[in-house]
Amino acid sequence: MLNCNDAEGMLGTGALTVAKGATLSGKGVLTNSTTTISSGATLRSGITETNALGNLQFSGKNLTVVETISTFVGSRTSYSKFTNT
Repeated sequence: MLNCNDAEGMLGTGALTVAKGATLSGKGVLTNSTTTISSGATLRSGITETNALGNLQFSGKNLTVVETISTFVGSRTSYSKFTNT
């Protein structure tokens, strides 16, 4: 699990790829030149699987989704799961 937690640039500035079976989660600002979520990966806001508070910001950079991923959008009390196809 890659976790961005408030510290700007925590995951570097180069291209970031989230591999199949991996999760990108957290809150804060990503400063990567591009972010690619591979097929079978998960994108989740919040710092844990049960805490959806916070957001991920991509600094106006490209976010590429390759084929099918799971995206979790949360509120204070629950998560909703969306799967693009």
